[in-house]
Amino acid sequence: EGNVSGAMPGLLSRWWHQLSDELGQRYATRTTDTLANAIQVTIYNLTDLTRVLMAEKSLAAMAMVSHVELQQVDGNQSIFNVHLLGPAQDFFQALKLDQQLELLELPSTEPVDPEQLPSYMWRH
Repeated sequence: EGNVSGAMPGLLSRWWHQLSDELGQRYATRTTDTLANAIQVTIYNLTDLTRVLMAEKSLAAMAMVSHVELQQVDGNQSIFNVHLLGPAQDFFQALKLDQQLELLELPSTEPVDPEQLPSYMWRH
């Protein structure tokens, strides 16, 4: 949102800076001096060791991740402990942009637990 106006030579440059600022505010990682507690991430469709390792590597490569530990493998689902350098909210926002993961809406017969972390489907 916003307007950029002026002569054509400087117009593109000002538009690019405005766009960069907006994207930076929306998607930048805010790190903290201390490590946040580990959060658990469940990923489905990890049908073999290669996929499990690829998912672990993908999570570990994220800027706000300190390190990743494989917690559990059960059939085609794996649970990872992800240690963060910033707020969990920023981590989950970044996961929305990940092309390899798709957010899952799991059916539940019980009331939704507000503390329940989202699950993801591995696309590759």
